[in-house]
Amino acid sequence: MLIVDAGNSRIKVALIKDEKINQFSVFSDSNLERFEIFLKQFEYSKSIISSVKSGFDTQFLKSKLKNCLDLKDAFIPLEIDYITENTLGSDRIANAVAAKFKAHNNVLVLDIGTCIKFDFVNEKGIYEGGSISPGIQLRYRSLNDYTGALPLLSVTSKIDYLGKSTHECIQSGVLNGIQGELNYLIDSYNQKFSDLTIFVTGGDALYFDYSPKNNIFVVENLTLLGLSYILKANE
Repeated sequence: MLIVDAGNSRIKVALIKDEKINQFSVFSDSNLERFEIFLKQFEYSKSIISSVKSGFDTQFLKSKLKNCLDLKDAFIPLEIDYITENTLGSDRIANAVAAKFKAHNNVLVLDIGTCIKFDFVNEKGIYEGGSISPGIQLRYRSLNDYTGALPLLSVTSKIDYLGKSTHECIQSGVLNGIQGELNYLIDSYNQKFSDLTIFVTGGDALYFDYSPKNNIFVVENLTLLGLSYILKANE
């Protein structure tokens, strides 16, 4: 099966068999020609797409896929307790499904990319919600966009909390601020929910630290695995 996860800034494509990723590639919006060439290399009978892109861009991607199931039209093997279910992002749904299949206790997913998303599935397999906040680049961009003098940064390396220049202060505020946010929310969930398993995924997850005592597992392609479980459930 072919899995396509079209995020805000990147398009991930994977060929999956028996829950193992045989082929994997990432494309930017400016490399759609390479995306098409990549697809033509493989034989597959069915595909699924999760997209947070515009309707026009999503339709373009779907037109390049064989026997494609749009996650928005799929049966979701997960009970969802969310007030505005129609606004729930497809990537968050896929992450929650993957977490449910991988662990049968209380599960928390951290997806750290363009946005930082926390998603919680309880021990009964019910998705309850979570939180969304800006990721690294969104924070850097907002500081540049909404001030008259602060520069636009993109650095992701760790830094001491005490910045000694404007660049270092911005870097510390953004990266250490996110680390503090992650630590606080993880601690909050652990205090409220016993027997909690935590999965971390997303392109920017590697820039932060996670305490092993919190039963945390980093799964690079959790969203893609979740989509494969959904596609199987719709066979």
